[in-house]
Amino acid sequence: IKPAWSNGPHRELLGFYQGIPVLRHGWDTGARTPYGEAYQCVEFVNRFYAEVLGHRNLVRTGHADSYFYQAQAKGLQRFENGGITPPQIDDILVFDPPGQDDQHPGHVGIVYQVTDRKVCLVQQNMVPWYGCLSLTKRENTYQVGAISQDLPCLGWARKR
Repeated sequence: IKPAWSNGPHRELLGFYQGIPVLRHGWDTGARTPYGEAYQCVEFVNRFYAEVLGHRNLVRTGHADSYFYQAQAKGLQRFENGGITPPQIDDILVFDPPGQDDQHPGHVGIVYQVTDRKVCLVQQNMVPWYGCLSLTKRENTYQVGAISQDLPCLGWARKR
């Protein structure tokens, strides 16, 4: 681990996913990394996609909900929650209240497991930092449960 990612008064190391540190801050310090604002969910997704999957760095390309709404511009393919394509490991789950102009930045996490009844994600700056949501298959469609009452799953995006 790089020294910048160690525990300290402003940060906490929650764990690792595929060798990438998952972090949480004690309060907003405004610190920046090469992948975005330190400790934010988007920074973790950017870092994971760049360092593990070899995707271009998506720093300064938008809030969490932009991973769904502007997926194509980010070099990602998007899939609507309730559509015919199930989530896969390393997909980006995107959560946001309905409506693109809702002024809420949303939330993102990375899928680490998919079963017939659940999809599990790892996420930065959130406790718990990993967990599972319901996955419902009806006919040929897949529906992922909400991360909270006000943050339903819009869908998922993956590297093309």
